[in-house]
Amino acid sequence: MKKNTITADEYFLEQQNVCYEFLRTYKRAKDAEDLHKLRVAIKKIRALLLMLNQLQAHFSFVKYYAPYKKVYRHFGSIREEILHAERLKEDEGGSNRNNLSEAIILKFNKELRIAAPGYLKAIREAPGDVIDALHKLDRDAIYPYCKKLHKRIKSKWNHIKSDDHLHKFRKLLKQFMYCSNLLTAREKGRLLSSKGYRHLDKLQDQIGRLHDNVLLLAQVEQKSFKVSAEFRRVLADDTKELRDEIQSAGDKLPN
Repeated sequence: MKKNTITADEYFLEQQNVCYEFLRTYKRAKDAEDLHKLRVAIKKIRALLLMLNQLQAHFSFVKYYAPYKKVYRHFGSIREEILHAERLKEDEGGSNRNNLSEAIILKFNKELRIAAPGYLKAIREAPGDVIDALHKLDRDAIYPYCKKLHKRIKSKWNHIKSDDHLHKFRKLLKQFMYCSNLLTAREKGRLLSSKGYRHLDKLQDQIGRLHDNVLLLAQVEQKSFKVSAEFRRVLADDTKELRDEIQSAGDKLPN
């Protein structure tokens, strides 16, 4: 292990603890930020499992990611509802939605009380084999793996033709950035400058916000929510502006 770097198993256990804490304290009220932290932790675990899947011949990503995938998807849909409710509060010309997010939280807490114990049991059973695999991981293989991901970023950007492609591109950005956390400062510098990493992080955030906008806009267009014409216009304009920003940032990807 190189000095001043977090080991892969330590990184994994940090994310496991976030999941444990969330599911162990399910009786407390949750909000969109709690859900965001949980989902980020699972994304980091996913990044590690994908890396193991590439670097170790007999490791099964599908098997070990399965319990996390269920948690991620379940609470992702709830987070989406909360975010939409919060965004709809901006619609001054629409009907009163002050209690919408509170109602969703109540619904969420009810679901969480039912689902949390089972989810907690499932992810508690996962770490043993994963940690063994992480202990066997060749530390020197991580830099070449990240280097390949970095090369794929520019190539993938040149082939984006839809929102689905953009969503997958964001996953690639996150895979690169999360796995890069295992590199030494020197190794990271060989791949990208600090400014370059910030550029990629900003780009993935913009793509995430665009995704949220697109989902809400679809709901608005399908009249799932009754909103004012002004809110619809502002949402559409914001979505277009985000697309333009993403296009500009993508065209300036750091080498």
